[in-house]
Amino acid sequence: MKAIINSFHVKDGHCLYSLGAQSIARYCNKRGHSVSLVSTKPEQLEKGVEEILSSGASIYGLSSNYVTEPYVIEMTRRLKELKGDEITVVVGGPSVTYSSDDSKIRHSMADLFVRGDGEEAFYQILEKGVSQVLNGKNKVQGILSRQISDNSLALIDLTKLPSIFALDFQTDHIYWETIRGCVFNCIFCAHPGQNARFREFPMQKVADEIKYLRRKKFKAVYITDPI
Repeated sequence: MKAIINSFHVKDGHCLYSLGAQSIARYCNKRGHSVSLVSTKPEQLEKGVEEILSSGASIYGLSSNYVTEPYVIEMTRRLKELKGDEITVVVGGPSVTYSSDDSKIRHSMADLFVRGDGEEAFYQILEKGVSQVLNGKNKVQGILSRQISDNSLALIDLTKLPSIFALDFQTDHIYWETIRGCVFNCIFCAHPGQNARFREFPMQKVADEIKYLRRKKFKAVYITDPI
């Protein structure tokens, strides 16, 4: 099945795509689906909507963090108002994973939200169809309306996760992770609320990616591991 994942490009010189979007696309494509990455600018929202819809995909993933959340909410609204039930909008990322039930993102017009690991959840949406992902709960005209795929939390076997490198993009900055979850339970942090088990990437994968980073001579590497 054909799908698009959009990341908002908020800072020049940085990677066009979020780390999560890259990983989900690689994971799904390796398993037989067609997921393309798109990067649009928040200040050109209408142009971004047109670019996304021109792909002809039926499933649209939007990557949301605390900076881009307002733009994701607005892009979701425009996509759904234009295409309605012809398309499915799936929203994931930090602002969904750590959101409360009454958060603005959870009350957007998206059809499905994914918390935590997005790779397997998005793959299952493509593989089984949206209406089956959550075992048929709360079907609304064949889609799942405003439900959270808690199945995605700490679901991924990291030994099966393909390396995000080397993607073909022009940037001197890159995002990188070597673990998921957190061993600590700090009261001021959102990680405990995710209930995500601590998991390490295979050491060989980490070593190979270090060699790649060194060979490409990136100016900045943002390590996303919790600290």
